Amino acid sequence: MTDSTLSTRPTSATKPHIVTREFNAPRDLVWDVCTQADHMAKWFAPGGRKGNVKTLDFRVGGMVHYSQSAPDGSDVVWGRAVYTEIEPKDRFVYMQSFSDEQANIGAHP
Repeated sequence: MTDSTLSTRPTSATKPHIVTREFNAPRDLVWDVCTQADHMAKWFAPGGRKGNVKTLDFRVGGMVHYSQSAPDGSDVVWGRAVYTEIEPKDRFVYMQSFSDEQANIGAHP
């Protein structure tokens, strides 16, 4: 992977889409399920899809590279998120993109 594949700058003039979540759960548990690959794979895929975390480097400038698929393993969609801010146990910010299996930024499938 080259530095250009880890860009944290928007790739177009489109206004950023910002998502904020609040959970009624212990802070330590929420932090763990959002920052550890084994936990993330169990919950982050939407509606009946299966999540897989290929790599997770949880640090500013690091990246999570993942896929989501149908339960039978078909219809695989790859994505990645580069972490831009981390305040331990409080918040983290990332820029998410569709990608290919090698973590190169890609278009919506």
